[in-house]
Amino acid sequence: MISLIVVDYKSIEKTCCFLEEAAKRLGCGNGLHYLIVDNDPDSAAASFLKGKYPVIRETVFTDVPVSFYQAGYGEICYLFAGKNLGYAKGNNLGALAADQFYQDEYYLICNNDLRFESNWNPAEVIRVFREQPKIAVIGPKIIGLDRKEQNPYRKRSPYYWLFVYPWSRFWPIKSRGDYCRMAASGECYRVMGCMMFLRADSFRACGRFDEHTFLFAEEMILSEKMQTHEYTCYYDNRFCAVHEHAKTIRSTTKAVQVEKWFFDSMFYYCREYRKVPAAVMVPAWINRWLNLAAVAVKEKAKQLIGFQKSRGHSGKRS
Repeated sequence: MISLIVVDYKSIEKTCCFLEEAAKRLGCGNGLHYLIVDNDPDSAAASFLKGKYPVIRETVFTDVPVSFYQAGYGEICYLFAGKNLGYAKGNNLGALAADQFYQDEYYLICNNDLRFESNWNPAEVIRVFREQPKIAVIGPKIIGLDRKEQNPYRKRSPYYWLFVYPWSRFWPIKSRGDYCRMAASGECYRVMGCMMFLRADSFRACGRFDEHTFLFAEEMILSEKMQTHEYTCYYDNRFCAVHEHAKTIRSTTKAVQVEKWFFDSMFYYCREYRKVPAAVMVPAWINRWLNLAAVAVKEKAKQLIGFQKSRGHSGKRS
């Protein structure tokens, strides 16, 4: 019925904890299949899983080693990618494996940095898909650690993404980007990629995720692709999850690298899917380098302040 796909990077224990919670909260029994795509080229995840669960079988799929483990709540399909594929390629690999091994009607793509607010009934989500055939993606209510809502999103001008949003981290009042408050469930431009239900046949018809991006803009690009096939996104506020996004990103990746990924993805989205003229991309590239320099200076200043504080504490008498 549903293939739950998680792309993991150096956090296999957290992924296993998330899958255990998902099994309890979703209560699908044998109707839910679990797939882990391991993006860490130096991963010890296979050894960890073998120590935690019995191995059912092992095989190879599209040159990727695949192992199946028997967890207490169901079967786990583990794919070792051998390199960091990023979000789009990693989830596409998971979807292809789900088609090969399970042939489920739906995918549930999730990050492992989520907590369910309550029990969910997947049958209610599936009912929306079946009653409205043009809906290809459904996203739940997502809130951050600050309790601010992170779903759903409206369509914003590409010029906003190229010139305005990158500087929002320097504003006293942080921009909510393209966040769009909706009091009730309904159609929207896009939903957050940290948790989304996908109709499998519609996802395949749209060509799955565009693999030209590594991180960021995947949901926007998917929405644009869906529109060409007359599909749409849907926000379902009956279900809620807490997202630790900011905490996770900061703990694994430098700010400048995250900003580079953001610009690369947004440039591709704006150029290929929003048809921004080439003449506009030149000043956008200048803005990119100015912003990256500013982010680097900001991070260096934070490091120096932190170093001075640590020296001050170490110099105090006990």
